Amino acid sequence: TIYLGGRVDRIDVSRDQNKFLVLDYKTGSTLKSTPKRMADGLALQLQIYVWAVQQLLLKRAHAVGGLLIQVREAKRSQGLVLKECNKKSMTLHPRASALMEPQAFDECIEEALRFTKEYVKKIREGQFAPVPKDCVSSCDYKEICRYAYKPID
Repeated sequence: TIYLGGRVDRIDVSRDQNKFLVLDYKTGSTLKSTPKRMADGLALQLQIYVWAVQQLLLKRAHAVGGLLIQVREAKRSQGLVLKECNKKSMTLHPRASALMEPQAFDECIEEALRFTKEYVKKIREGQFAPVPKDCVSSCDYKEICRYAYKPID
């Protein structure tokens, strides 16, 4: 059993209640939820929220996606959204990286669940080894990272 906590900021539901979109508001700078970060297991929040809403709240509805809304800049381009629902349910740029085909969308959510289970398993086993990709030139967690500029032998 894995206990996760979080709060979905907003869920838009279609009139017929067959579709829903999860929205998460961000007021400050955000870590990007790009397809690459999702595939690398570095951005999991939106996928877990979409999955949780589907499993716990709107069991009969189909997810059309999840988006980060950057409040200060009024941007909504990051996340995962079914390409077929663009222009019907929202107006993302046709080349927005958030737009996905149904198979890729489903795989993205499944991968997030797999990463979550893997991370929890490792935490429970006491595996906390730092394995940075490139801390010197770029790191989202440089301010709090125990590894930054200090390779461990």
